[in-house]
Amino acid sequence: MLGGLLVQGEISGDIQVNGRLIVWNGGIVHGQIRVMGDFYLFGQLGLSKAAPEDTTLKCLGVAYVANTGVATGTLLAGRLSLYS
Repeated sequence: MLGGLLVQGEISGDIQVNGRLIVWNGGIVHGQIRVMGDFYLFGQLGLSKAAPEDTTLKCLGVAYVANTGVATGTLLAGRLSLYS
């Protein structure tokens, strides 16, 4: 289990983040991810050539996706906000 996490590189696996998760521009997360706080996507969720079911992110807070964010995995959230 992790507190808040900022990803500027690549992280994968079964991950639980007990705060907010920020995937910075150029960052990649893939695997089975559960975020107890908010999720901010400036980078990439999932791998480019992988199937959508290979990466699932469940966000219990708000998922914010910037215009630079790319999601090739499955993103589940109660609320979604898109912005530039």
